[in-house]
Amino acid sequence: MATSKEQPIPREIEKEVSARATKMAYEKLGIPEGKQVMGLCHTVWACKKQILKDEYGIDWQSPDDLHPDWCID
Repeated sequence: MATSKEQPIPREIEKEVSARATKMAYEKLGIPEGKQVMGLCHTVWACKKQILKDEYGIDWQSPDDLHPDWCID
């Protein structure tokens, strides 16, 4: 369920955008796809946020945005 700060992502684009964001994050970081690295989620979320804003006009907020007092990795 979406919180008052979140704009839900339509299910039909969620899977496709998540896959693209993950691929983009690995390319940005210059590491092999599938390799697990600390902090990767932050780059994936930034890429996902960018794709959703630029292509779908959705102002999505990452877990970091929604929980600024949490340490997520």
